[in-house]
This record gives sequence, C-alpha cells and structure tokens, in this order.
Amino acid sequence: MYSAHKLTGAAIALILAISAAGCGDNSRREAAGELLVKAQALVDARNYDSAIVVLDTLDKKYRDCLDERKAGTSVRLTALANLTRDSLAADELQLQQVQADVEALAPQFRKVDVAGTEGYFVDKDAYTGKEMNSNCLQARVDPDGYMFVVANVAGRRIGLNSLRVGGVTTSPAQSVEVEGSEIMSLTQEQAAPVVDAINASDGKSVEVELVGTKGKVSVKLTGKQLAAFANSDRYAKALQRQRKLQITLEKLERQLARLNDQLAAQIPVPEEE
Repeated sequence: MYSAHKLTGAAIALILAISAAGCGDNSRREAAGELLVKAQALVDARNYDSAIVVLDTLDKKYRDCLDERKAGTSVRLTALANLTRDSLAADELQLQQVQADVEALAPQFRKVDVAGTEGYFVDKDAYTGKEMNSNCLQARVDPDGYMFVVANVAGRRIGLNSLRVGGVTTSPAQSVEVEGSEIMSLTQEQAAPVVDAINASDGKSVEVELVGTKGKVSVKLTGKQLAAFANSDRYAKALQRQRKLQITLEKLERQLARLNDQLAAQIPVPEEE
C-alpha cells in the first residue's frame, strides 16, 4: 500500500509536467502552481493544517486549473493522512496513561453479581454487603464505567425522592418500595451535585440527608465511605475515558486506511531501482 508521507515535490512536478493545459492563461497556471508547491512545502514541514488552508485557496480561486487542483488532491490526502497518524500517536499515548490509571484503581473494587443484570463494582474497603439492611448511601460503578448512587431508607416509607448535602440537593427522582424499605438509584448525572459536595468535604465524615415528601433521614458517611465516593468517581471517569479513546482510535485507524487507499489509487507506486 502507498505510504501517505511519500509524496514529494518531484512527484508534483511530474504530475504537472504530463498534464494538459487547464487554466485560462499561463499566469493563472503559474499562480496555481505556486500555491501547490507552497502546500507541499508545508506538508514537508509537517504543517498540515496550513497546507490544507492553502489547498482550499487553490480550489476556490483557481477552479479552472484542473490539473493543479488534481495534484493538490494528492497533497491534501497526504496532509490528512499525516494529521490522522499524528492523532493516532497522541491518542495511543493517552490511552496508555488512562489504562495505567484503570489498572491502579481496579484492585480497590469488587464485583457484585445481580441476577438478570451485569452487576456492579463497589469499593471493597467501604462496603461489606450488609449496608442495604440500614439507612445508607452507596457509590457504585457499572460495567460500562458509569458511577451511580443508591440510597436506602430501611423499614420506613418517606416518599424518598432526593439527597441533600449542606445546601446542595439533587433533582427529584423516583424511588421504589422493597419489603417495607425505600430504595432510590441516581445516575451519574443526577447524583453529580451531591457527589461533588461529598468529594469536597474534609474526608473525615459527612452527613447526607435522604429527603422524601413525608420526611427525611440522615446518613453519616465514614472516612472509608467518603474515600469510596472519591475512588468510584475516579474509577468511573477513567473507565469512560478509556472507552472513548478506544472508540476514537478505531475510527482513526479506519480513516487512515481509507486515506491511504485513496492515495494509492491516485499516485503510482514508484518503481524500485
């Protein structure tokens, strides 16, 4: 396959030399050729964005110079391919860093299996599995890398619909009754204001109010539970970042392959000496 960075000024000169006259007069053709040479020089200098700007000018100002514009298409493809290659390298480095963060945080969590679902992860130092037998607030991370918060009011029905930390309150949400208790699950977006308030605490203890239409109960988070919220927040964000980078890299790899195929179709592979 043709390598995207191999196009040179000599290749451009060859293309122009064998092309038929396209511009209305020699002065326009010379001006168009100068833009083409300038664009190639910028590509050689790895200034790909500027090269594309010059080629845009060539296409817009010299629409009748078909041969120069055709040669410019190869230069543009080269610039785009090299831009894509640079983006790949940068994102691969970011992915390595994020994967290191994920691997460092993963041992802090244990998987909780739930029938009919993919389960979730909780901080193994903060939660023993018995918390849901009492009034509690628990940070969880789902397998897709999103943090969510579960609140439980044990043995009472208060119409639970929100959480409050100091002056920060979540928007109203639906709770469900389970064996005389009330459970409310908040998505990452819904819980964000309260999670931010919890993470901004002194790290020793925080009182969270579980608020309902018929009353409220208080839950005191211990130091370990506060650490669990901070760890879960970091773990979820690292997993999300990892997933996004993996998707981006797949797209960039497909894009680079297409650009290289287009280049190979436009420019003959030079014969080996």
